[in-house]
Amino acid sequence: MPELEFAKEIESTGLAPQPMGQFLASVEPLTIAERRTIVDQALRLFEEMYVHSQQKQAMYAVSPVQRLKLLRYRLEIVNERSFHEEMISTFMSVHDLHTNYILPSPYNQSTALLPFEIREFFTGDAAVYVVWRVVQGFQHPSFMPGVSVTHLNGVPIARAVELNARREAGSNADANHARGLERLTLRPLMMSLPPDEEWADVRYITAEGAATELRFSWLVVTQPGQVTGMSPVTSAAAPVQKWMLAQGVDIQTQAVNEVKKHLFDQKQVQIEASVLSRLRTRRFDLRGGPDFNTMSEMPEVFQFEVKKTAHGDRAYIRILTFNAQDPQAFVAEFIRILKLLPQNGLILDVRGNGGGNILAGEMLLQTLSPVPVEPERFHFITTQRMIQLVNSVPQWFARWAPSMNRALLTGATFSQGLPFEDPAEYNRIGRQYFGKVVLVTDAFCYSATDAFSAGFQDHGIGPVLGNHASTGAGGANVFDWQLVTNLYNSFSTDQAFQLLPKGAALRVAIRRATRVGKNAGEPLEDLGVEPDHLHRPTLNDLLDGDRDLFDRAGELTRS
Repeated sequence: MPELEFAKEIESTGLAPQPMGQFLASVEPLTIAERRTIVDQALRLFEEMYVHSQQKQAMYAVSPVQRLKLLRYRLEIVNERSFHEEMISTFMSVHDLHTNYILPSPYNQSTALLPFEIREFFTGDAAVYVVWRVVQGFQHPSFMPGVSVTHLNGVPIARAVELNARREAGSNADANHARGLERLTLRPLMMSLPPDEEWADVRYITAEGAATELRFSWLVVTQPGQVTGMSPVTSAAAPVQKWMLAQGVDIQTQAVNEVKKHLFDQKQVQIEASVLSRLRTRRFDLRGGPDFNTMSEMPEVFQFEVKKTAHGDRAYIRILTFNAQDPQAFVAEFIRILKLLPQNGLILDVRGNGGGNILAGEMLLQTLSPVPVEPERFHFITTQRMIQLVNSVPQWFARWAPSMNRALLTGATFSQGLPFEDPAEYNRIGRQYFGKVVLVTDAFCYSATDAFSAGFQDHGIGPVLGNHASTGAGGANVFDWQLVTNLYNSFSTDQAFQLLPKGAALRVAIRRATRVGKNAGEPLEDLGVEPDHLHRPTLNDLLDGDRDLFDRAGELTRS
């Protein structure tokens, strides 16, 4: 079967594709000493800092510490790929997209891809898998959006998704399934090795009803844009800033979203580049200029429009990410957009939002909430190392110190749960929108977006309408390894924490989140936020801009 060429179409999006073999030839192997450094630092993470350690061992019957100790013993007899596979598998075993082994360069800067995306829709309880969209410029007489995919590499498509899902670290079944489906055609290599196969055979049903097969080569592209939350390669100490300490983000989703934007939404790429260019040159009034009546001055964060539904026009805002170093500016832009839109009902869409700054999401709640906002509570694990850290860096963690120190006497597993800021800080602006609001979620909503969705539900702001039975269930504050290293080395000279070789990195869930209000004390991790109303995608949704979903949202916001 001849392989279908699509490199030129990928190049036209601004990405530079290379064949899988060429990419693999560029990889410089780790030395045994470098592997040992990685394993030793990962052991410190799991033994001394990981806040969900007991919960994960109980829920998934895993022992990441023992696996790492065995790997350390076998370092000299495992090959390069086997080493990375075992590291990846160990971290994936805890089902936590906050706690990661990030591969060295060039893996961590690359994504393997095919030129199309597969989605599912439902007829009753049965899932049907179709080509949702193809890369800009790709044309084929029968392979196009809407055709049904039945097999991948000879495996029935539902089984192929299931097998892929087993290699993912989602915190619940829906999150694993969603990521397993997405990884059929798009695999960021920062946390997963390239596919074993160099090409993919796709069997599909044409519009005329004929079963046909095509072969696509896997290509590798350099990751576009900066992935916030991934440790930089440099070992230079960076000053700690407040936004770094409030991160809650799935960087895999962030990386995938950036690649998808280039492959399938060049209009959005151009809008973001245009706004950034004009902001730099200050060629228009940043507040109230005519350009900003139809688009956000943060186009990488917000999209908005008046959405037509079967129940009338509704205000529509999509929050693409909570990545914002300045929560106040984030909230101010949201309020500006609110005032441009109808006040008779708001559809707030956070699907696919992998998180960001937890403070940005929680401080946004006040603009919609009918009651004062009570922020979520965050808890440290009470290991000796974490008690030492909290006491040694009082400018950031003094509020947790008393309960951490009491744990030495009481044996408590966690510190007292406290919000990041005084509760008054979350209520200084107050409610700005008084119409009905519905929140639209899916299983890709993670971390800061989990926290925002939980706060939305816990404060009775409105119904949650979900494409999946739960959000992604990321219930923690995450620190990357450079932040951990810089914090620890600011008061200690023992060099217990080190940056990893060749740009490899770690991330760790360091403070667990618990809910408030009617769900007070419930952990977010592994449970997520269950929607009040479930809407499984329909064929109309996939091929006609989520038409049925928005009609349902319009119904839920009727006066």
